[in-house]
Amino acid sequence: MKKKENLVLVHSFPTNSILLSGLIHFLKDYFHVYPIDLPGFVAKNPPLKKITMQGFSDYLDSEIRKLKLDHYIVGGISFGYWVVSSAQLNRNCRGVLAIEPYTDWKCLRQERVTLLKRIFFISLIRVVNLLNLYKVVWKSKQWRKSYLSVSGYYAKRNKIILREIDPKTFATCARFILGNRKPVQVHDLPTVLLINPNDSTLDGKYVKEFFKQRTSKLLVMKTKIGHYPRKVTKKYFQKHIKKDDIEKMYSFLEGYSGKL
Repeated sequence: MKKKENLVLVHSFPTNSILLSGLIHFLKDYFHVYPIDLPGFVAKNPPLKKITMQGFSDYLDSEIRKLKLDHYIVGGISFGYWVVSSAQLNRNCRGVLAIEPYTDWKCLRQERVTLLKRIFFISLIRVVNLLNLYKVVWKSKQWRKSYLSVSGYYAKRNKIILREIDPKTFATCARFILGNRKPVQVHDLPTVLLINPNDSTLDGKYVKEFFKQRTSKLLVMKTKIGHYPRKVTKKYFQKHIKKDDIEKMYSFLEGYSGKL
C-alpha cells in the first residue's frame, strides 16, 4: 500500500457525511475519500422529486462522473450498499467495499425487526404518505421523543438527523428497507465484505452466505463495528479496524486489478 486509492463512499441510513465524519477522517489515513451525500440526507442537497432507489443510484453515477477519477473503488455502508448495487458504475471502478451491507428485508435480525414491527411501521408510513403528514410528524415533540429513545443515539446526533434529513426521504427509505423483498444485485467486481457476526441489526450469517452465493471475487473480513455505534469517532474505528486489515484489502483488490 504505497499509494492511496480513491474511495467513493456512500453513507448508511439515516446518516450523512456530517454524522460519519469520524469514519471519513479514519479512512483518509488510507484512501483519498470522496463522500457522497444522497439527495434529501443533508439540508444543502434537496430531495429527489420522486424518491426511488434507482433515483439514488442514478445520482451516485452522476456524482462519480463529475469526479472524473481515472480509477476508484466504491464503498456502500448498509443502505448505501443497496444504492451502490443498483448503480451502473463506470469501467474505472476497481472494486467494492460492502460495509455491513443491506441485501433485502431478510438480512434484518428477526428478533430486532419482527414481522409485526415491519407491518406496523410500513402501514404507519403509508398513512403518513396518504395524508402528507411528513413535516407535521417530523416536527412533533412526540416523534422526536420517541425517535430519541428508540435510536439509542445521543441527543446531539439526533438533532443533526432531524435538522439535516428531509422527512419524506427518511420515511420513504425506511419503508424501502422494511419492505424490500427483491435481493440487491452484486456487481461482477472484487468485493470486500466487512461484517460483524454479532451485529444487533443485521444477520451476519445470512449476509455472508448471500455474497458467497453471488460472487467468487470475495474477501470476507469480520469486524466488531456496531451497526449504529453511539460514538462515530476516528478513535472508535482505529480500535476496530487495524492497518493490517486495510493492507489485506489492498492486497486482495490488487490481485484482481493490478497495482492500485
